[in-house]
Amino acid sequence: MASEPSLEHWYAALGAQHGVEVDCCGNSPESVRQRLYQARKAAQDPDLDVLSIAVSPANPANLWIYRSKADGDKEVPVSVGETDPKPEGG
Repeated sequence: MASEPSLEHWYAALGAQHGVEVDCCGNSPESVRQRLYQARKAAQDPDLDVLSIAVSPANPANLWIYRSKADGDKEVPVSVGETDPKPEGG
């Protein structure tokens, strides 16, 4: 990731099957999350509204930008190396 979060991360996640991991480069994930949301808001692109941010399941020092489900429930990002999300209750 560049030193400042940008719209490139949002558009990369929009086109990715399971979202993208954002390297926080040693910065607080919460501060990076806030800057990413500010960049998305400034873009005023409604296509980006289907995306959310969560702590990376592979590296808690990083973030994931991923597509939310249409019904409003959040989709759990897939960990690096996995091909399918884990089934519920399993």
